[in-house]
Amino acid sequence: MEQLILDHMLKEEFSFPDPSFPIQFYIDDLHQWPDGQVPLHWHFGYEIFSAFNQEVTIQVGEKRLTLLPGESILIGGGQLHRYSLTDSTRECLCPNIVFTENVLAPLTSTIFQKYFYPLLHDPSLPYIKLSQYVPWQKQMLSCLFRVYQLIGGEAVYAIPHFSTYLSKQSHTECPELEVHQNLFEFFKILYNN
Repeated sequence: MEQLILDHMLKEEFSFPDPSFPIQFYIDDLHQWPDGQVPLHWHFGYEIFSAFNQEVTIQVGEKRLTLLPGESILIGGGQLHRYSLTDSTRECLCPNIVFTENVLAPLTSTIFQKYFYPLLHDPSLPYIKLSQYVPWQKQMLSCLFRVYQLIGGEAVYAIPHFSTYLSKQSHTECPELEVHQNLFEFFKILYNN
């Protein structure tokens, strides 16, 4: 069974395998958690979480919403959140990434200050839900799913229904550059919309 290591303030304790490239890929099997629910927690850094084979209920702060299969959510850094299954009797593999701001650009750079900071630090945007049915969001999800593919490797093929969303590309000689390129495109589309 999976578990989070939380401190007394519900902050998740974790570290990135490569601190010079602070992004981590996970596949959460929500069915394995007690009552099909990842407990309420928060962490520094941002999280993008995706649902594929069933609905997932998300709580961000006091707000509750439902992710339908194929939808994702970008959760702001420091936001209290939890994930719950609507049907805890079935397996539910959900890919997600956690990353820090400096994986995108140096924090003092013009690029970060002009394009990323306004999106990532807007108090009116504690989360952004992304749907396959909104054309510009579908483009963002394509970038995100490529990041999953690049970081997750063969593990992503175990996620039911995920292969329908994967790009045809698989192998690359420079995965970090492609992860960076896809995250840049993801946030560029968000910035422009």
